[in-house]
Amino acid sequence: MISKVLANRLKCCLDKCVSQEQSTFVKGRSILDNALIATEGIHALMRKTKGRRGELTLKIDISKTYDKVDWGFLRGVMTRMGFTDVWIRWVMMCVSSVNYSVMMNSDRVGPISPGRGLRQGDPLSLYLFILVTECLTALIHQAVGRGDLHGVRICRGAPEVSHLLFADDCFLFCRANVAEVNELMRILHTYETALAQEVNLVKSEVFISRNMSQAAKEDLSRILGVKLVLGTGIYLGLPSMVGRSKEIMIKSVLQAIPFYVMSIHWLAWERLACPKAYGGLGFRNFEAFNKAMVAKQAWNIVQNPNSLVAKWVPSPQPAGVYQLSVRDLLHENYKEWNIVKVQNLFSRDVAEKILETPLVSSAREDKVVWEEERNGCYSVKSGYKLAMRYLMGSDKYHVMGNWNGIWKAQAPDKARHLLWRLCRGCLPTRSRLLERRVECTLNCPVCDAEIEDELHIFFRCAVARDSWSAAGLSSVLHNATYQQTNAMDCIFAVCGNESSDTVGGVAMLLWCIWQNRNDKLWNDNVQMSRQIGIHAFDAWNDWYSVHKLQSNNVSGTTKADLVRWEKPALDWVKCNVDVAFVSGSGRTSMGLCFRNNSGHFMAGMTQWQQTVISSVEGEAWTLLLAMEEARHRGLDRVQFESDSKVLIEAIHMKRRGNSEFLSIVHDILSLMSSFINFEVKFVRRQANLVAHTLARAVNSWASFHRFENIPFCIESLVFNEMQ
Repeated sequence: MISKVLANRLKCCLDKCVSQEQSTFVKGRSILDNALIATEGIHALMRKTKGRRGELTLKIDISKTYDKVDWGFLRGVMTRMGFTDVWIRWVMMCVSSVNYSVMMNSDRVGPISPGRGLRQGDPLSLYLFILVTECLTALIHQAVGRGDLHGVRICRGAPEVSHLLFADDCFLFCRANVAEVNELMRILHTYETALAQEVNLVKSEVFISRNMSQAAKEDLSRILGVKLVLGTGIYLGLPSMVGRSKEIMIKSVLQAIPFYVMSIHWLAWERLACPKAYGGLGFRNFEAFNKAMVAKQAWNIVQNPNSLVAKWVPSPQPAGVYQLSVRDLLHENYKEWNIVKVQNLFSRDVAEKILETPLVSSAREDKVVWEEERNGCYSVKSGYKLAMRYLMGSDKYHVMGNWNGIWKAQAPDKARHLLWRLCRGCLPTRSRLLERRVECTLNCPVCDAEIEDELHIFFRCAVARDSWSAAGLSSVLHNATYQQTNAMDCIFAVCGNESSDTVGGVAMLLWCIWQNRNDKLWNDNVQMSRQIGIHAFDAWNDWYSVHKLQSNNVSGTTKADLVRWEKPALDWVKCNVDVAFVSGSGRTSMGLCFRNNSGHFMAGMTQWQQTVISSVEGEAWTLLLAMEEARHRGLDRVQFESDSKVLIEAIHMKRRGNSEFLSIVHDILSLMSSFINFEVKFVRRQANLVAHTLARAVNSWASFHRFENIPFCIESLVFNEMQ
């Protein structure tokens, strides 16, 4: 427990103690930063084929890194870093208080008190080891400062990197000459001697740029005492180099050629990756997902512009409005928008949106906000959804239609999937096979009277029509095929005109018709059309009965149905707040209501703004307005209730992030610190109906209205909740 407390305290100041090259569990740094830089460094060495000056990268492995840390050296490191004597004494008590016992021939031997080493699994040990490895960074920085070592640049103008650290994983870069290799070995020897560590040369690897001769590479490898490799294998779980060897790929393709010849790809992957509402199956689009993951790295660079990887990304910024901050658009002496400046710098639409944005009283620094997440921070999930939304904006891949009606059908998954394949033209009917140059007869295998296509086999074949009648769906068949020229339009007509239960019965019937067709084609088994319809009807009824029974067991009265407004404690006042958006008005409506411990109406307020903001931001504005009104009325014991769980959690947890409503939360917290008896609480919509009704009725009054008497629109609600 004590070790965990010390680790949490040390974690807060770790970024001030260690260099940028160390990315282990330091806030604002990521393991991917080192992996990306290492990959770029190896790639630069791979592409370097010209020039007299070679470069190398050395990946070292340190044996028993935690077990051999010298305690005296650890104490000296913390002393030189400026930690107090009390802190060092606490840390050393956690480190040196360990002892071990062993069982030998059923006898306990011990305790054995070690004189060095850090316990693996101890939350404090990792941070202490990071402090110790900072000595290696200091030695390398000194050598670079003297000019004895030079790092690697991936291109002209790029920053120089001399080493990368992630705990005990170490990448070293220098020029490929005897002098710098000897200096590198001297640094490692000094580090080994001081810290009692040992570099495992057998597991270490060196990679040298391609412009060096093979003899020179072998000489340098011999001096280092490590093996010469093409690339450096795996670093931080990722390959440090992606080669261009195609032997394995060619073999896999050659082995799979017979399977490709005998297979038909019915639909392109891009169309399968479309959402179900657009005619796809909702598979992941790898191109969009890759963009979302790359955007995550871009977001990290924007949020941490001083990180090591950010220096490797070229970022030319043109002059103009790109250098502006929000404060540049405000008046200098008071906090209002500078209308003239905003209108001169931006287009009319953008300027109107800026001027409609309300300003909070507290001053906060500018932040980049990701609008797709409520907390304002980018996530790969929201980035992928945005990329797919842009992709679906074009008509390149998806097909418009009532696809949701197919997936909402009350039927087994196999039947719904058959409907989807039927609408996408993915069923191997003989006409479809001929389109794909498969030689076969075109006549229907069931009736042998007409050409087999989707419309015939499911809707016009004599056997199919009799099956529809036997299943009691002849009227559905007539409505579906009326003035329809293809099977997809017939299915969409059924989904649009019939209930989900009827669509489910149709899906089950079509699945039975298709199974009968395949059984006749491959096994020459003939089934009467009436039997097909009856079998489909019975199968769907059995499936529906089971699922209806399961849904009835799950459904019932939920806790949300029993929630209602509760009166506050004695001498307390309760204020409910809510926000509403009236469609077509372009307004954000706010409502709040104060009631005493008897449930009687005390005061109310409504306000609307001629702008549409997010629901959470609107809830935050309404809560801030309610607190200012409570202060204006001299109320000091007030319990505020809102049905926005995100807002209440942000207030209770004092959540930090980039969301636009967090600046309002800071003002709310400031008011709550002045009035210690202000409380905020989350309630469900059922317990917040009065405020919700007030917010919905805002359009009946002026933009700002106070109520001293109860409004008619909430009179019955307040009376019922008093009971």
